[in-house]
Amino acid sequence: MLRFALVGAGSIGKKHAWCIRSIEGASIEAVVDTDLEAARALAGGEAKAFATLDEALASGGIDAVDVCTPTPVHAPIAIAALEAGKHLLLEKPMARTLDECDAIIAAAVPAHQPDGLGGVVHRQLLRARVVGGHQFVRDTAYGDHVTMRTRTRRREGDGEGDQ
Repeated sequence: MLRFALVGAGSIGKKHAWCIRSIEGASIEAVVDTDLEAARALAGGEAKAFATLDEALASGGIDAVDVCTPTPVHAPIAIAALEAGKHLLLEKPMARTLDECDAIIAAAVPAHQPDGLGGVVHRQLLRARVVGGHQFVRDTAYGDHVTMRTRTRRREGDGEGDQ
C-alpha cells in the first residue's frame, strides 16, 4: 500500500485525488491545504485534513507526498517531504528557478539513494492532441522549440476529474 499526503486541494489536487483513488494499492491518508475547509472537502471520509504538511507528516502513515500547489511554493514543500524521507510526486513545473530545481534534486539524492521514487507530473503529456501539436511543430518550418502552450476544451464526460 502506498499512502499519500496530497498537498493542495484546488482543481489540480482534485484531479490528482481522482487518479490516486483509481490506483489499486494506493490511498490518500492526508489532504493538506491552507484552506482547511477545502482540505476537509477533498479528504471526504477517507483521509484527514491538515493546514500544513508538517502536521500531516507528524500524524504518521505517509509514504509519499503529491504536491499540487501553486508553483511558488513547490520547492519548500518538496524539500520538506524529501527531508522527511517521503517519496515525491510534483506537479509541473518543478519549481520557479533552476536553483530551486537543483535544491529539490539535492534533497532527493540523500533521502532516497538508491531506491527512492519521485517524479514531475505532466498529466496530459501523452494525450493525442498534445503529441499531435508537438509533431506539427517539429514537422513544419517553425524550427527548434522549447515550449508550447495549448488550449483545449473538454466535453462533459470526456475523461477523468469531470466531477
